Amino acid sequence: RSRAQTRTIMADQWWEQLGKQFVQYYYSVFDTNRSGLSSLYRANSLLTFEGERFQGADNIQQKLNNLTFTRVVHNVVTIDCQPSPSNGVVVFVSGQLKVDDEAAPLNFLQVFHLAQEGSSVWVTNDMFRLNFAM
Repeated sequence: RSRAQTRTIMADQWWEQLGKQFVQYYYSVFDTNRSGLSSLYRANSLLTFEGERFQGADNIQQKLNNLTFTRVVHNVVTIDCQPSPSNGVVVFVSGQLKVDDEAAPLNFLQVFHLAQEGSSVWVTNDMFRLNFAM
C-alpha cells in the first residue's frame, strides 16, 4: 500500500464518527429507558451477554429488560472503531458502570458490529462482559 493510499484511508474515517455517535446514543438510552433499545436490533441480531446467547430483537430486549438492577450509569472510557465489509462498523468499548446504590463501579467491555440500512444503523452482533481482575 502506498503512503498516499494510507493517508486517504486514515483521512476518511467515517466509521469512527458513526461508531462514537452510536455509543453515545446506545448508553444514553440504556441508562434512561432500556426498552428503547429494541429498535436497534433485528430478527437476526445476536447478543452474547456474559456467555449467554440471545438471537432476535425480542429475545435481546427481554434479556436487557430483565437485568436485575433498577438504575445504571455507564461511563465510557475508550471507543475503538474499524470499518467492516458492506459499510459496517465494528466498535469496541471499555468503561465502567454503576448499578443502583453500589459504591464501586464495575469494569465492562462491549463489542458491537453495526450495519447500515439506508440512513439507519442497527446491531448485527453485540458481545458484553464484565471485566473482573484476573
